[in-house]
Amino acid sequence: MLNKRILQSLKSYMKAGELPLMLGLLPYFLSKEKVSMELFRSRLNYSMYKKIKKRYVGKKVKDYTQKVKRPLKNPIWFMWLQGIDSAPVLVQKNFSYLRKNFGEQLIEINSENLSKYIDLPDFILKKKQENKITNTHFSDLVRIQLLATYGGTWIDSTVLVEKKYFRKLPDIVIPRTLKPGKDGNIIPISSWFLKFPANNPLIVRTRNLLFNYWEKNNQLIDYFLLHYYIVIASKELDGYIEDLPPIDNSLPHYLMLEMRKRPLDVDEIKNKMKYSRLIKLTNKTVSAYENDNYSRLISILETWS
Repeated sequence: MLNKRILQSLKSYMKAGELPLMLGLLPYFLSKEKVSMELFRSRLNYSMYKKIKKRYVGKKVKDYTQKVKRPLKNPIWFMWLQGIDSAPVLVQKNFSYLRKNFGEQLIEINSENLSKYIDLPDFILKKKQENKITNTHFSDLVRIQLLATYGGTWIDSTVLVEKKYFRKLPDIVIPRTLKPGKDGNIIPISSWFLKFPANNPLIVRTRNLLFNYWEKNNQLIDYFLLHYYIVIASKELDGYIEDLPPIDNSLPHYLMLEMRKRPLDVDEIKNKMKYSRLIKLTNKTVSAYENDNYSRLISILETWS
């Protein structure tokens, strides 16, 4: 039986008009070999990128710039729409850690206070209410508008960052897959941790493309649409991303992947946390070991620095 991930991909590429290509590569997708799955996804990503690039590179779209509603200096954006009190324990502990280390610089965004910071177009709010835009992709729209308007740092709710490391980061940060792993990866960037000054041209152009998409469409063409638009905006700006200081996208996932494999004791988790001071975790566990491992990790956060 096809799993949820496969079904989501099938629907996405059918919407994008990629059914013939998808069917031709389907044997690789259905293979139990992880490499085959990755090759299938990479090939479809490339096809999707060509389609989106042809449609949007150089396209003139409406500017959705809004006025700053309140003065803020170097904000750190942390969002949980239902409110931090309703968040999973990992998210609550991470928020407490960030609050302890960054004070009022950390700004919690939820459904109740979002409008105090940004205005989203009515068509986005309407489509969110109609469930045409999921919480995950609504988060993409929020983060890109917050960064375009105020600048600062967006940190996903399950991303850990050590204080000293954070203070030494450059003015612009976007995690990306570096060579040689970048070769053949058409969207070698991530958006779980972003740092930009206000009105940055890459973020402004990405925001305008993303908002324009939702003004014209009622369903998502691809889960990683935000990433495609960042890559397209970078291309328009003469390879903007390539000139940024390199922040590796792979090592921050190391601990998360290791905790899926086997039980780890507290000392093992502490040692693995030393490999990267920027750590990407998840609320969506997929193995029997993870819940216990995350419980141990949460206990470590009380003293992590």
